[in-house]
Amino acid sequence: MRRSKLAQLHAHTVAVELEINGRALSLNGTAHYEKSPALGAVLRIEVRDPAGDFEIVLHEDQWKGRVTKSKQAGVDFRVQLGATDLSTQPS
Repeated sequence: MRRSKLAQLHAHTVAVELEINGRALSLNGTAHYEKSPALGAVLRIEVRDPAGDFEIVLHEDQWKGRVTKSKQAGVDFRVQLGATDLSTQPS
């Protein structure tokens, strides 16, 4: 059985790259892969921010984005999100 591409990010530092209203953003956080009865397999990326901490949740069965190894110091992987990956629904 092939390992999930999101599972490989567990306990690593991840840069989440996205574009909102034409503005490129990169948010760094720590990834936690888990399987829950309510949500299924998800990757929670905890982001610490001076304005308030938050998390980005990727649902494995819905997310089709790209994961690459990072060359940035202190970051293990890069995750690229598109507009269709974004939702403000709490998990």
